[in-house]
Amino acid sequence: MENSSKALIMAGEILIAIIILSILAAVIVSFGRYSSDMHEKIADQETYQFNSNFLDYSGRVNITAQEIATIINFAKKENDKNNFTQDDIDNEAYVNVWIDNIQFFAKGNISKNNYENNVNFNKVVSQFVTKYNTKYFRCDGNFKTPIETVNGVKEIWTTEATSEVDIGYNSVKKVNLIKFHRIKENSDDRKTYDVTDSIVVNPYKDEIK
Repeated sequence: MENSSKALIMAGEILIAIIILSILAAVIVSFGRYSSDMHEKIADQETYQFNSNFLDYSGRVNITAQEIATIINFAKKENDKNNFTQDDIDNEAYVNVWIDNIQFFAKGNISKNNYENNVNFNKVVSQFVTKYNTKYFRCDGNFKTPIETVNGVKEIWTTEATSEVDIGYNSVKKVNLIKFHRIKENSDDRKTYDVTDSIVVNPYKDEIK
């Protein structure tokens, strides 16, 4: 009888231990999923905030040289943070700024010394602002197809850096391209001139709360 009681007690202890281990395993799995979801949300939020620096110019036709200088400096800082040089200009993570179909960071537009020396680089940007401080620019932001639906959310984005794209994304949906075009002097009203079909949708706009 005594042996039977001990056996029952041992069986009960084992069962309790199994239940406790199962609960712990479930908690660990749930915490792992929560951490993964939080990491993804933080990454998405960072991408959204990054893209917003560029999308604020989408569809505008009264962009000033000073505003473009701000984008140039932001892109340069991002490229420097990734240790990119002019040789990495074709890397999909490299942020390119085009002005009137000229790549601002390209070797043909800015020398290696002026690119790598911050003082010289700032002078080049200042010269650009001085030269075009009375001009206005536009950024059409016209996206090419495809229009894809992911998890029920429509996304309009592209990885193609063609002449038809004024704002482009890389494979992780971060902006890696923005183009500006000078408004013609004979436009009726350079400050309010409308650009048709120039609305850009941020891929993360409807996903991030």
